[in-house]
This record gives sequence, C-alpha cells and structure tokens, in this order.
Amino acid sequence: MGPGYRVRLEVRAGDAAAAAYALAEDVPGEDGRLVWHVPDAGAENLRFRLVRNWMPAEELDLSVHVVPSRARNYKVTKVSGGLTVPPRDGAGAIVFADRMWLIGGWNPERPTDFPRETVNEVWSSTDGATWRLEKPNTFFDDNFDPTLDWEGRHTGNYFVRDGRMWIVGGDALTGVYQNDIWSSDNGKVWARVADSGGFPKRILSTTAQFGTSLLTFGGQTTDGVFYDDVWSSTDGQRWSKIEQGTPHWSGRGGILGSMVFKDRLWVLGGGRYETDTTPWTADSQVWSTPDGAHWVQEGDPQAPWKARIYHDVTVYDGRMWVLGGYNGDVGNLADAWYSDDGENWYDLDVPEWPARHAASAWVYHGALFYGFGNSEPFIADMWRIDAVTP
Repeated sequence: MGPGYRVRLEVRAGDAAAAAYALAEDVPGEDGRLVWHVPDAGAENLRFRLVRNWMPAEELDLSVHVVPSRARNYKVTKVSGGLTVPPRDGAGAIVFADRMWLIGGWNPERPTDFPRETVNEVWSSTDGATWRLEKPNTFFDDNFDPTLDWEGRHTGNYFVRDGRMWIVGGDALTGVYQNDIWSSDNGKVWARVADSGGFPKRILSTTAQFGTSLLTFGGQTTDGVFYDDVWSSTDGQRWSKIEQGTPHWSGRGGILGSMVFKDRLWVLGGGRYETDTTPWTADSQVWSTPDGAHWVQEGDPQAPWKARIYHDVTVYDGRMWVLGGYNGDVGNLADAWYSDDGENWYDLDVPEWPARHAASAWVYHGALFYGFGNSEPFIADMWRIDAVTP
C-alpha cells in the first residue's frame, strides 16, 4: 500500500446512539496494525468505526465495555542460563518439602544423558540455579523392570497430595500407554499406586488436585481419539467418570500443569497433537467448573493470547498464568499472560527469554520460576518472576 493511504479508528460512547464519533487513532495503511490505548477516564461502553481514505466509513460490529485495569508490575530476572541439569522438555515441576523438584523429561538429541529418549531421574533445588540429583536415571534398556520403578516419561501429570509427590500417566514413546500411577515421600524411592487410572488409555491428559478428589481430564490417543471426559478419584486407585452437562470444552490435551483458582477448575487453551489421520489444532478458549460436571466458557470466545498447546499454567500472585507453548502458525512462543478472572488478560513484558514449549514452572518462596523446555534445541535455563509492590 503506497503513501497517502490512511486508516483511522473513531470511537463514540456506545450507550449514546446520537453521539458523534471522535478520532481515536490514525496510522498509515502500510503499518498493517493499529493500536489504541484506552484512556484513564471516560465512558465505560464504547463503539468503534473504521475509516479508510480509499473506502466508505465502516461501523464495526464491536462494542467494548471498559473496566479499570488490573494489570500488575512484575520484575523478570534470569537466574541461570546454563544449568548443570541436562536440557529436557515435558519434565514434571513440583514444590515439595520446601524444594523445587524436576521429574523425568525427554531429549532425543542427547543419547548419553537420555539413552531411551526419556528418563526417570529426579532433581531438586532451593534457588533454581543449583540442582541436586535425588534419584539417578534407571531407564536404560530393555532390562528395565516397570513394576519396580516408573518408566522414563514426559508430559505426564505431577502434583502433591497427602504429603507425597505423585505421577499420573505419561506418554507412549515406549510403545505402550503409560497410565500407571506412582507416589513418593522423598523423591528417591517411588511406590506404584495403581497399574492404571481405570480410564481409557491416553496421552497429554491433565490431572488436578481439586478439593478432596483427583480429577483427570482430556487427552488423546496416538491414532486420533480426542477426549473431553473427566474422571474422579479419592485415592488414586479407583476412578469413576463424571457425567458432564453441556456446553463444555471439546476434546483436547497438552496443558502442562493444572489450574485450580477461586474454588474452580480451569481449562486454558490446549489442543490436539497431529496423528496420521488428524491435523494439529489448538485454541485459546477459557473454561471453568465448580465440580467437574458443569462448565462455563469465560470471557470472549477466544482469549487475547494465541492458541497453543504444550504451554504451562499455574497460579501466582492471585492470578492465573499462561506461559509459552506451541502455535502451529508461529511455532514456539515466548510470551506470558495473567488474569484474575479468566476474562481480562494482561501480557507480561517479557525480556529476551527463548521461545519454548513443554517447559516447567514452579511457584516457590513468593516467586514464579520458569525454565527448561524445547526451544529448538532443548534448553536448561531458569527465569524468575516477582511481583513488584506499588
């Protein structure tokens, strides 16, 4: 688009039909985008009109309700850029016994450290920079006995319950679906709780500690079955399916971590890993439930952050967080978003940390730690986010 072409955004009070439009922003057409900053004062309901100097004015089908910003100030610092822990993605991230724990993971690029691509080693740290090997890898070859120790894995479900660390499920890189369940009170010795969760085989599911129950939901098979179900257990051994109402979220998985916030369980984004018969897909929908059965879609049909899979979710500073992930159009993502209600989202001003997916995140000693993951190549770094008191 050559010189002289302009795009103008005009705005008026949305609840006053006779009000005149006023100029909000005017940019050259070749800019390709227009950003308007909402004023600190004025009408709460706004309506917009797009004016291009080579076409008639067009009133947009867009009404906006303006609310006071709940954005927060955060400080992002690099803890370490070259950890002694071998790089990996899909590793479990748990805070337990006043330490951060890194569990398992995948890295086919380092056969010396990952002889079968995934490992069952466990590391811990008190600062994110120095890590201690708590459990060496035993997942070396076909002589491994899966009844005595858990198979190496990534993108499983990891959480703390009843004074123990838990692992539920994993992937299918070994040729079988890992639906087994393990727990440990020290990270060194693990006990098999159950051979299976009692639900259909799957990968990329999510498990959350919700009230007094464990809830496992979503996931898929490697041949194109995508689950939108929810299973409940009080002991990790016996599971029952929760009958869900409509509407609820469509079959998906690939959400790392789990989100329980304001007494509700949340599904933030997620997607479908491609198979031989189905394409890769992802979205940025936000759903929540008070019981696993009755779901509500929160906010707009799609959140302002890009659709993604293999992203990390957590709760920090009284807000839900979405960190990184993978988008099929742009690849790995380097962003971070937060919200205190699931509707109004704010984009963190992130420094130059590498874009990545299948990273790990911990909330520890008043800070949010974020690191590791697949950045093409795999990386082992650590970043820290701290809330800044006004």
